[in-house]
Amino acid sequence: MGKISWDENTFSRFSYVDNVTISRDGRYVAYVLTKANMKKNKYERTVVIEDLKTGGRSFIEDAFMPVISPRGDKIVYLRAKEENKERLLELWLADLRTMGSKKLIEAKVIDSVQWNEDNR
Repeated sequence: MGKISWDENTFSRFSYVDNVTISRDGRYVAYVLTKANMKKNKYERTVVIEDLKTGGRSFIEDAFMPVISPRGDKIVYLRAKEENKERLLELWLADLRTMGSKKLIEAKVIDSVQWNEDNR
C-alpha cells in the first residue's frame, strides 16, 4: 500500500457518520452523513433514513440531529439557516412512511430534542 498524501483534497473525499438513532422496533435507522465541501468552505450534512424492512433509503439535505419517535412513525431533525447575518435553527417533523415534513419552530438555540413517551 502506498503512502497517502494528506491535504485538503484528500480530506474532502472522506465523509463520516454521526448522530445515529434507531427506532425501538428496529425498522428504521437514521444518521447524519457529513462531508467537507472545499469549494464552498463548509461541511454539508445530510440525514439518511434507512428502512431495514423494505431496504428503502431517504435523504434530508442540510439537516442534522435526527431523533425517531417512540412509536417509530415520525422523525424530528434540525436545519440551520442564516437570516440577516444571524444563525437560526429550525426544528422539522417528518412522517417516516410518506416523508412529508413541516417546520415546527425557529430559534437561536436548540441544544437537544427529545420525544415524550406518548409520541409527542
